Parts: sequence; structure tokens; C-alpha cells
Amino acid sequence: MALAFDALLSVFGSARQVEAELAHPLVWGLIRDTAARHRPEVTLPARPMRKHHHRYLRDRYLTDPAIFASTPERPEPLRSSSASLRGE
Repeated sequence: MALAFDALLSVFGSARQVEAELAHPLVWGLIRDTAARHRPEVTLPARPMRKHHHRYLRDRYLTDPAIFASTPERPEPLRSSSASLRGE
């Protein structure tokens, strides 16, 4: 969820706005339902991540080279699709 929050920063522009968007019951419900369909072994909490959670996880884990290196790369089809959208 920390990586998703980080990605949403570029969409909404600030951690405060990401927090506000995720706090909306319909948005959080959609995210939880989608996650449950795609990753049934993972259960998201009833309440969404807040910006202080993101800040802690970012500073504690996303700056650790060993953890950052272990995150999977984007799947090849996503790279190909985005390249085709740019006309490459």
C-alpha cells in the first residue's frame, strides 16, 4: 500500500490530497474490493492508510537499498503498452 500511496502522490499532487481521496468510503471500498479479487490472500484494513503511515513506511523501508532492490519490476506488457501509447 505504501507504493500505491507513493504513486497516487503524482496523481493528486500532495499527501494530504491522497489521504482525502482514500478516505472517501466509495474509493476505499473499490480499492479493497479490487485488491480482494486480485490478491485474496491479502486483506486491506477497514480504514485506509494515512499520510503519517506513508511517511513512516517511506522513510523506514523505501529508502533501504536491500528492500528497494527486492521490489518486483513492472510486468513487460505494461512497459510495452505505455511505450506504444507514446508512439515508440
